[in-house]
Amino acid sequence: WHKQTPRTELFVAPGMTQSSVMLERKDDFIAAFTAFLQRNHKDGAA
Repeated sequence: WHKQTPRTELFVAPGMTQSSVMLERKDDFIAAFTAFLQRNHKDGAA
């Protein structure tokens, strides 16, 4: 489904923000999230 959705982060982020990741481990979240976006971009999702 992610290859059909240009703005994948809009669908991924809400599920993440429901947990404590954003508040307690923001740095880890940003690092993992950035890596995810980079992989997604390399896969040609754009």
